[in-house]
Amino acid sequence: MQRFLIKFYIFRFLEAFKLVGIIFSLLFAAGGLNPFQISLLISIWSATQMICEVPFGVMADMYPRRNVLILAILVFIAGMFMWLKGGFIFYALGFVFWGMKNALMSGTMEAFVYDELKMYGSESGYEKVNGGADSIFWIGITLSTILGGIVANISYNYVIWATILTAIISAVPLLLLKPAQIIKSTRESKYLATLKSAFYEMKSNKILLRLTVIFCLLFALYGAADEFWPLIYKSLNFSPTTIGIILAAGYGIFALAGNTLHLYKNKETLLLIASALLFIFAGVLNLQISIPIIFLGLYFIKVAHLKFDATFQHTIETGERATVSSLKSLVFEIIYMIFVLTFGAISNRFGLIWVVTMLGILLLGLGVASGIIIKKLPNKND
Repeated sequence: MQRFLIKFYIFRFLEAFKLVGIIFSLLFAAGGLNPFQISLLISIWSATQMICEVPFGVMADMYPRRNVLILAILVFIAGMFMWLKGGFIFYALGFVFWGMKNALMSGTMEAFVYDELKMYGSESGYEKVNGGADSIFWIGITLSTILGGIVANISYNYVIWATILTAIISAVPLLLLKPAQIIKSTRESKYLATLKSAFYEMKSNKILLRLTVIFCLLFALYGAADEFWPLIYKSLNFSPTTIGIILAAGYGIFALAGNTLHLYKNKETLLLIASALLFIFAGVLNLQISIPIIFLGLYFIKVAHLKFDATFQHTIETGERATVSSLKSLVFEIIYMIFVLTFGAISNRFGLIWVVTMLGILLLGLGVASGIIIKKLPNKND
């Protein structure tokens, strides 16, 4: 199992190490697009993932999950070649491919790792493994964001080419990975049966249904705001290189969150409320010195995110784990797309810093509501 985890961690790092991954909004802005146009592109990205989420999740329950992950990488590379052409249409096409890639990976990775741990009777350690993988992922994001900001000062096309190269390399550890549990194809005739079972699980498992609602509302909100950080920092008059460093520091906080979950037992609601208050304060302050406050808010909400995700996985009772996870992601994408368009409209009308303020206000209300729901969840795993 240790060899499996090492190769999987390497894959997570390389998959995250895409130079364009965080600064793409700067690429669009340099091409003359305004915040609302950028939000439309992101919505296309989200809509594609939303449409593909469930059928691709079922695919991961029908075919070897390693192969599904490799296919996702190839699809992403195709999208990056679209971006080399430039312009709204090709950016949109690139996001269609990227959305397909995310849908192929969404639910697949979690189920892949959880089932591997289950083979060894170690599924109780999923939160720790998932936290470690998430930390490695954000370390990759952090380093690639710094490098992406530097390369962007030379040419955004160089950023895209570097992203294509690292995507190709990321497939190597997957090709070398031999999972203990071999999942054979069950033929496409079982597609509807698999999907029906996953829907029944979501409907009958009331705890799972409530967790899905909490998860999707809260983290679609902060996920939508996350797309605007490069533009927000740009509005504070930072250069692309400096923005890359700031973003890297912020996502480095995410890596720290993955390694400090054990410090916050049953503190999800307090973490959410604390992060909400910090975002409100940072938005009102509207100065470069507010960035450390934003970082602390990001740390608190990421810890809560990871703890909610672990609880969600422990609550799934059927074998269609990837499909159930994809159903959750489907709901997430619908809400996320609404928030992205909302933040884009707010940015165009009132300015980008209002995204931070609105994030805090909405997060505060949802954090309080989630605390009420969490108290009603019996046998909640920490």
